Amino acid sequence: MTENPNPSPEHLDDVVRAKMKGLGLDALFHQVDKKRKDDDPFPRRRPDPEDRRLYTRLKHGTGLPGLSASASLKEWLRPRRIPHVIIDAGMTTLTIGITVRERDKTLVTQALRIALPAHVAHVPDKQRRFIVESLRQRLPAELLGTAHVTTLMPRASAILKFISVPTVKDDEIKKMLAFEIEHHLSLAPADAEVDHALLQKETQQTHLVVAAVKKDDIRRHLNLLAEAGIDPDRVELSACALYNAARAQTDKEDLVLQVHIGAAHTDINICRAGVWRVSRGIAWGSAHLTRRLAERLNVSLDDAEKIKRDNGILLVKKQDAATDLLISDEARAWADVLINEMRWTLQNFQLEKGLENVHQVVLSGGGARLLHLNEYLKETLKSRIVFIKPPTGLSWQPGLDVEEEEKASYALCWGADASGPAPRAAGAGDARPAIRLNLLPELQKKESAKKNTARRRARRVLASVLLAGAGIGSLLFLWQLQSLRLRDLKKQLEDTRAAAATVDDLKDRLRATEEYLAGQHTSLDVLREISLLTPADITLDQFFFEKGRSVTLAGRALSHAAAVDFAGALNDSRLFSDAKLRYATQTQRLADGTQEVQFEIVCTLNPSPKPL
Repeated sequence: MTENPNPSPEHLDDVVRAKMKGLGLDALFHQVDKKRKDDDPFPRRRPDPEDRRLYTRLKHGTGLPGLSASASLKEWLRPRRIPHVIIDAGMTTLTIGITVRERDKTLVTQALRIALPAHVAHVPDKQRRFIVESLRQRLPAELLGTAHVTTLMPRASAILKFISVPTVKDDEIKKMLAFEIEHHLSLAPADAEVDHALLQKETQQTHLVVAAVKKDDIRRHLNLLAEAGIDPDRVELSACALYNAARAQTDKEDLVLQVHIGAAHTDINICRAGVWRVSRGIAWGSAHLTRRLAERLNVSLDDAEKIKRDNGILLVKKQDAATDLLISDEARAWADVLINEMRWTLQNFQLEKGLENVHQVVLSGGGARLLHLNEYLKETLKSRIVFIKPPTGLSWQPGLDVEEEEKASYALCWGADASGPAPRAAGAGDARPAIRLNLLPELQKKESAKKNTARRRARRVLASVLLAGAGIGSLLFLWQLQSLRLRDLKKQLEDTRAAAATVDDLKDRLRATEEYLAGQHTSLDVLREISLLTPADITLDQFFFEKGRSVTLAGRALSHAAAVDFAGALNDSRLFSDAKLRYATQTQRLADGTQEVQFEIVCTLNPSPKPL
């Protein structure tokens, strides 16, 4: 019977149904058949183009992978890496990071920092349009259709409270948390999106962080992304991303300040012994210095931004450069505001000695790169100032056009990635787990979970249909691979058994040699030695002699001490060793009423040296 060269879709459906029934996949075919009732078997979100092409090929019977090479089938069945897109829309910079997870590491595949012109950044309507158009151009629909998307909101727009509750079961903690939220938050629960995360669990207390953002602020933020065609899965706070990004450096010191200086906002976290304790968000950043320089120098905002980056702070003042001194004085005044905010934060943390107890300040953000700012902070605060470093579990794709000194500019992106939808194995420096907060509205959280579930189910169904469509040929190919592996295992087993037999033979030869070199005493020698060692108050009733192994003596003694002394005499003999009193039981004779002790002693017969 010849094969139909142009099979109809109905014929192909019958073939696939028959093969799946033969493989015991009736239930799976029912799921696939249910999917076919809809013209688009994928969720409302755009599917992976590769999945759509695969579905089309299976539906119309074209383009199935060849069965002659194992690499082809393996490649088609390999689980696809899901990208994670992190968006940080700041006042002067739009930062986009795209990562994928590979085993216990995170790989950065794309990193974009789009600078907003100063005259655009300071006008809200122009800033919004610029961000929307940039997101549309940089994030294609094909990527957004399969990626997890996390967006960042500034810490200054949220209320963050650190509370402690008694350590009880998780269900009871959630019940107590409802009361604590109403007590600590100034917002009504109906007007805010609230989430919490575990910081540390101790024997008596459990430390939590509770975050709340007004629903109106969340709605405005999501509407901005919706204009660009983005439906995020998470809404993260910048302060939480900052803690996650710097937690490897935070664990090394007792008291650490994490400071992220953006254009319009600055975040300050206090960590004690690696645990996040305090967070502040300030609606103030490097853009304030830009505006101040533009006013004092009577220049445009774009020129003031360039002047700020080129000059920074003069550590040694010049006497003949009035303009340079003016720029430096403005930068110093701006830095003093930052220092005062750090001092105020520490005072609220109720540290008696203020900044003298701070062991380290970790800086991040574009504003932290102001020329000589770190030296000025070190001189003023008398503390160690360091810049944030990428964690050990983060790597950059080879060929990615990002200079080494610019990688720290993506600190909030890799911090948000650490708290993303899939947990990442902790690296060598990540002693504490990431803090996970998601302020997405509850309804959208459920929709996001459904879409993620639908994506995973679609991939599983497609992979199963592919296996069924491949038919008996793929099974035969896999069976041949297993047969070859079984043959190799049998050969390894035979080699192992031969090696074991050789080892046993060597052991027998070694034992025979030892027996030859170590001779044994005769029975007369043993009896003679026992008769000489047995005292008058000891009566032996039984004597067991196993040649080359042990000697057992059972009898009666007038006292327990006599039996112990007899065991000691055997130990001191040249023929015996390891004499142990197995038992000594006191009894009473019926005839004269005298008492005696029945005992049993076990000892080892020493070998007799045989001269060579």
